[in-house]
Amino acid sequence: MSEEGSATRRFRDVCGRFATGVTVVLTETEDGVQGMTANAFMSVSLDPLLIALGVRRHGKVASVLARPEMPFTISVLAQNQQYLAEFYSRPSRLRSADPPGIARTSDGRAIIASAQAWIACQTVQVVEAGDHLLLVARAARYDCDAEKEPLIFYAGRYWEYLEREQDRLLEWLLLER
Repeated sequence: MSEEGSATRRFRDVCGRFATGVTVVLTETEDGVQGMTANAFMSVSLDPLLIALGVRRHGKVASVLARPEMPFTISVLAQNQQYLAEFYSRPSRLRSADPPGIARTSDGRAIIASAQAWIACQTVQVVEAGDHLLLVARAARYDCDAEKEPLIFYAGRYWEYLEREQDRLLEWLLLER
Protein backbone atom coordinates (compact mmCIF):
# COMPACT_ATOMS: atom_id res chain seq x y z
CA MET A 1 0.00 0.00 0.00
CA SER A 2 1.31 3.46 -0.85
CA GLU A 3 2.20 5.93 1.90
CA GLU A 4 -0.82 8.04 0.93
CA GLY A 5 -3.11 4.98 0.94
CA SER A 6 -1.70 3.95 4.30
CA ALA A 7 -2.39 7.42 5.72
CA THR A 8 -5.95 7.32 4.35
CA ARG A 9 -6.55 3.89 5.90
CA ARG A 10 -5.13 5.07 9.24
CA PHE A 11 -7.37 8.16 9.16
CA ARG A 12 -10.41 5.94 8.52
CA ASP A 13 -9.35 3.72 11.44
CA VAL A 14 -9.00 6.74 13.73
CA CYS A 15 -12.38 8.20 12.74
CA GLY A 16 -13.94 4.74 13.08
CA ARG A 17 -13.27 4.92 16.81
CA PHE A 18 -16.16 7.35 17.07
CA ALA A 19 -19.26 5.19 17.56
CA THR A 20 -22.22 6.29 15.49
CA GLY A 21 -25.79 5.35 14.93
CA VAL A 22 -26.81 3.99 11.54
CA THR A 23 -29.36 5.64 9.30
CA VAL A 24 -31.03 4.90 6.00
CA VAL A 25 -31.74 7.92 3.82
CA LEU A 26 -34.68 7.55 1.43
CA THR A 27 -35.96 9.77 -1.35
CA GLU A 28 -38.38 9.27 -4.23
CA THR A 29 -38.03 10.06 -7.89
CA GLU A 30 -39.94 9.02 -10.98
CA ASP A 31 -37.89 5.77 -10.80
CA GLY A 32 -39.24 4.93 -7.35
CA VAL A 33 -37.71 4.91 -3.88
CA GLN A 34 -33.94 5.31 -3.71
CA GLY A 35 -31.98 4.76 -0.53
CA MET A 36 -28.56 4.62 1.03
CA THR A 37 -27.04 3.78 4.39
CA ALA A 38 -25.33 6.70 6.13
CA ASN A 39 -23.71 7.28 9.48
CA ALA A 40 -22.44 10.81 8.73
CA PHE A 41 -25.52 12.48 10.19
CA MET A 42 -26.01 15.04 12.94
CA SER A 43 -28.38 17.66 14.26
CA VAL A 44 -27.20 21.20 13.50
CA SER A 45 -29.73 23.70 14.83
CA LEU A 46 -32.86 23.89 16.94
CA ASP A 47 -33.90 27.28 15.57
CA PRO A 48 -34.57 26.57 12.77
CA LEU A 49 -34.64 22.76 12.97
CA LEU A 50 -31.69 21.67 10.78
CA ILE A 51 -29.72 18.50 10.26
CA ALA A 52 -26.56 17.76 8.27
CA LEU A 53 -25.84 14.67 6.24
CA GLY A 54 -22.58 13.69 4.54
CA VAL A 55 -22.89 11.84 1.22
CA ARG A 56 -20.28 10.69 -1.29
CA ARG A 57 -20.10 13.34 -4.01
CA HIS A 58 -20.39 10.87 -6.89
CA GLY A 59 -22.91 8.53 -5.28
CA LYS A 60 -26.18 7.84 -7.09
CA VAL A 61 -28.36 9.15 -4.28
CA ALA A 62 -26.17 12.25 -3.70
CA SER A 63 -27.03 13.67 -7.11
CA VAL A 64 -30.73 13.46 -6.24
CA LEU A 65 -30.45 14.76 -2.67
CA ALA A 66 -28.31 17.76 -3.69
CA ARG A 67 -31.22 19.32 -5.59
CA PRO A 68 -32.61 22.44 -3.89
CA GLU A 69 -35.60 21.73 -1.67
CA MET A 70 -35.36 17.97 -2.38
CA PRO A 71 -37.49 16.04 0.14
CA PHE A 72 -36.00 12.97 1.82
CA THR A 73 -36.23 11.05 5.06
CA ILE A 74 -33.63 9.81 7.50
CA SER A 75 -34.54 6.69 9.46
CA VAL A 76 -32.41 5.90 12.53
CA LEU A 77 -32.15 2.13 12.57
CA ALA A 78 -32.99 -0.05 15.55
CA GLN A 79 -30.62 -2.76 16.77
CA ASN A 80 -32.42 -5.56 14.91
CA GLN A 81 -32.26 -3.75 11.52
CA GLN A 82 -28.67 -4.49 10.50
CA TYR A 83 -29.96 -6.36 7.43
CA LEU A 84 -31.51 -3.11 6.16
CA ALA A 85 -28.26 -1.19 6.76
CA GLU A 86 -26.44 -3.81 4.72
CA PHE A 87 -29.05 -3.83 1.94
CA TYR A 88 -29.02 -0.06 1.48
CA SER A 89 -25.21 0.10 1.65
CA ARG A 90 -24.80 -2.02 -1.50
CA PRO A 91 -24.27 -0.12 -4.75
CA SER A 92 -26.45 -2.70 -6.48
CA ARG A 93 -29.51 -1.90 -4.35
CA LEU A 94 -32.68 -1.75 -6.38
CA ARG A 95 -34.80 1.26 -7.15
CA SER A 96 -38.40 0.25 -6.88
CA ALA A 97 -41.79 1.37 -5.71
CA ASP A 98 -41.51 -0.88 -2.65
CA PRO A 99 -37.96 -1.78 -1.57
CA PRO A 100 -37.57 -3.85 1.63
CA GLY A 101 -38.52 -2.44 5.00
CA ILE A 102 -40.51 0.57 3.75
CA ALA A 103 -43.44 2.18 5.55
CA ARG A 104 -45.17 5.49 4.84
CA THR A 105 -45.70 8.54 7.02
CA SER A 106 -49.19 10.03 7.19
CA ASP A 107 -48.23 12.40 4.36
CA GLY A 108 -46.89 9.55 2.19
CA ARG A 109 -43.12 9.84 2.64
CA ALA A 110 -41.10 6.63 2.58
CA ILE A 111 -39.41 5.71 5.88
CA ILE A 112 -37.94 2.50 7.27
CA ALA A 113 -40.66 0.54 9.07
CA SER A 114 -40.01 -0.02 12.78
CA ALA A 115 -37.02 2.34 12.81
CA GLN A 116 -35.96 3.80 16.13
CA ALA A 117 -36.63 7.32 14.82
CA TRP A 118 -37.26 9.18 11.56
CA ILE A 119 -37.01 12.73 10.24
CA ALA A 120 -38.65 14.09 7.08
CA CYS A 121 -36.37 16.76 5.58
CA GLN A 122 -35.79 19.09 2.66
CA THR A 123 -32.35 20.12 1.43
CA VAL A 124 -31.69 23.85 1.96
CA GLN A 125 -27.92 24.04 1.41
CA VAL A 126 -25.19 21.93 -0.18
CA VAL A 127 -21.56 22.39 0.85
CA GLU A 128 -18.77 20.81 -1.19
CA ALA A 129 -16.31 19.05 1.13
CA GLY A 130 -13.59 17.04 -0.62
CA ASP A 131 -15.01 13.80 -1.99
CA HIS A 132 -18.29 14.36 -0.12
CA LEU A 133 -21.19 16.79 -0.08
CA LEU A 134 -22.58 18.07 3.20
CA LEU A 135 -26.30 18.51 2.90
CA VAL A 136 -27.98 20.87 5.31
CA ALA A 137 -31.68 20.15 5.50
CA ARG A 138 -34.72 21.53 7.27
CA ALA A 139 -36.53 19.01 9.47
CA ALA A 140 -40.25 19.17 8.69
CA ARG A 141 -41.65 16.17 10.61
CA TYR A 142 -40.12 13.63 12.95
CA ASP A 143 -40.92 10.92 15.47
CA CYS A 144 -39.22 8.25 17.57
CA ASP A 145 -39.79 5.08 19.56
CA ALA A 146 -37.81 5.55 22.77
CA GLU A 147 -38.21 1.88 23.70
CA LYS A 148 -36.02 0.59 20.84
CA GLU A 149 -32.27 0.03 21.14
CA PRO A 150 -30.03 1.66 18.50
CA LEU A 151 -27.95 -0.03 15.82
CA ILE A 152 -24.38 1.10 16.53
CA PHE A 153 -21.45 1.17 14.10
CA TYR A 154 -17.96 1.15 15.62
CA ALA A 155 -14.48 0.35 14.30
CA GLY A 156 -15.79 -0.80 10.94
CA ARG A 157 -18.48 -3.16 12.22
CA TYR A 158 -21.92 -3.23 13.73
CA TRP A 159 -21.76 -3.34 17.50
CA GLU A 160 -24.13 -6.14 18.41
CA TYR A 161 -22.89 -6.75 21.91
CA LEU A 162 -23.42 -3.37 23.53
CA GLU A 163 -25.79 -4.74 26.17
CA ARG A 164 -23.51 -7.69 26.91
CA GLU A 165 -20.53 -5.33 27.30
CA GLN A 166 -22.55 -3.11 29.64
CA ASP A 167 -23.52 -6.15 31.72
CA ARG A 168 -19.89 -7.28 31.85
CA LEU A 169 -18.75 -3.82 33.01
CA LEU A 170 -21.47 -3.67 35.66
CA GLU A 171 -20.48 -7.14 36.88
CA TRP A 172 -16.84 -6.06 37.07
CA LEU A 173 -17.76 -2.90 39.00
CA LEU A 174 -19.83 -4.89 41.48
CA LEU A 175 -17.01 -7.43 42.02
CA GLU A 176 -14.51 -4.64 42.67
CA ARG A 177 -16.42 -3.44 45.75
